[in-house]
Amino acid sequence: MRIALLIGLAMLFMAGCATTPAETYRNCMRSWYGRTHKDRPEEIKEAVKSGRLVAGMNTMEAGLCWGTPTRKEPIKSEAVASEVWIYEETIGTGASSLFDITVVRSKLVMTNGPAGPAVSNWTVYE
Repeated sequence: MRIALLIGLAMLFMAGCATTPAETYRNCMRSWYGRTHKDRPEEIKEAVKSGRLVAGMNTMEAGLCWGTPTRKEPIKSEAVASEVWIYEETIGTGASSLFDITVVRSKLVMTNGPAGPAVSNWTVYE
């Protein structure tokens, strides 16, 4: 009985924090991240906690802020290996996929550096 009550309260608490399971997970991970990654700069930990991107974030931090990209595309360059994370949204009528349109909402560039891939820049389309 106690376990069921605790599970119910936990689910109620998590449901109030976000609207989807992915958002709930990211919110929980954001609050956990700053406490467990003490080696990361304070600016980055605060940005992760608030879901804001800053240059220098690693792939985990960028994923916690913006979620999993719809797709990733490599950038062909001789100098530095990079990839673009693309976030898309499908807009449609709901009645048929025939009239659905996929719109790019944002792009994020991850550039390989000495410590691995890191956010170098991003664009949000309105």
